[in-house]
Amino acid sequence: MDIFLDKNNILCNIEESKIKIKKNFYQKVKGRLYRYYYKILLILRYNYNKYNNYIFSLINFLFFSFKEYFILYKEIFLLYKNKKNSKNTIKRTKNFLFISNQIAIYLNQYISQNKEIKLIYSFWFDIGAMSSIIIKNNFNKYIKCVTRAHGGDIYEFQQEDNYQPYKKMMDKHIDRIFFSSKAGLDYYLDLFAGPYKYKYILSRLGTENLYTLEDKNKTINEQLNIVSCSYIVPLKRIQLIIKALSKIKDIKINWVHIGDGIEKSNLENIAKDLLNNNITYNFIGYLDNDSIKKYYYDNYFDCFVSTTETEGGNPVSMMEALSFGIPIIASNVGGVPELVNKDTGILLDPENCVEELINALHKFIIMTESEKETLRKSCRKYWETNYRAETQYKQFIKYLEELYN
Repeated sequence: MDIFLDKNNILCNIEESKIKIKKNFYQKVKGRLYRYYYKILLILRYNYNKYNNYIFSLINFLFFSFKEYFILYKEIFLLYKNKKNSKNTIKRTKNFLFISNQIAIYLNQYISQNKEIKLIYSFWFDIGAMSSIIIKNNFNKYIKCVTRAHGGDIYEFQQEDNYQPYKKMMDKHIDRIFFSSKAGLDYYLDLFAGPYKYKYILSRLGTENLYTLEDKNKTINEQLNIVSCSYIVPLKRIQLIIKALSKIKDIKINWVHIGDGIEKSNLENIAKDLLNNNITYNFIGYLDNDSIKKYYYDNYFDCFVSTTETEGGNPVSMMEALSFGIPIIASNVGGVPELVNKDTGILLDPENCVEELINALHKFIIMTESEKETLRKSCRKYWETNYRAETQYKQFIKYLEELYN
């Protein structure tokens, strides 16, 4: 059995560090699937917003079938009905379907030459999934179409104009949707889902970690070691961490942030102006996935901190922290509560992050070494039970085999 694995490889208007992360991430995804299937084809696709010219539109209209015209006009009608019609949403609607159609034409040529292919798997619930549905509806009614669903591909508030293209239409024709978080599943069931409850499955991604949990880390001289890891962009609200730390005078704290982004220089200046001598900090920049794990193994951290404004699914950065037994202090948004509970850390009110973060850090500083060790082992156990990639992918493959058989 072959699987098409749709790859969302964004190559324009994006930092090189993000491209490296994307490549590394998809190599791991392909490797996990390759353990079970002998042939994986990665389909590259580009940001559909850049395909907005007359020639491209003309070519697509010439090759559109009546079904595609009907799908397009029905979606535009829904835009008007839901009062989301604008020049931009209509353009996105058109381009989304045009790119999907082009990918479908290519995929169908490949499938025609490889008759053993029975299933198409898209990692994101967007253009890749739409392409597989076009194939199913126009060329091969027996092929199965499945997709993952995460955050940006289901949450309307994470998209421009609060609009997710073709979700109702795709929901009707897709065979299975695998949600990476319960928060995403609940959101989808409330907003988009049809009467096909068997289609919707919670299937977490998880992370890999071959390192053991070492009992070598102790707090020294009552210094609290904290780490955060994210792109440095406004959405992550890293400035709230700085504000919280600036109000702490009575304890020594060492803070490390992993990640790069457009706000890095600005945040470094804010930290320089606001943080007192009892706070040491280091913006170490971009690290690839393997380097982050090595860094966590080599360095001790009392807790992982996040004050993000929103999250889609279960943040990979938090799964990785738990895998090293690092408790989490994070804002209560999106899929974060699925990772952070009384056994793994402390949730913050997203509207009062600064004050609640201060209180949470004080709770960690007064913990005994025994209490910290118990919490760290609890974090690791929770990751092993719920977010170990090997376990999650074995179950995912069973779902695919059941559908295929």
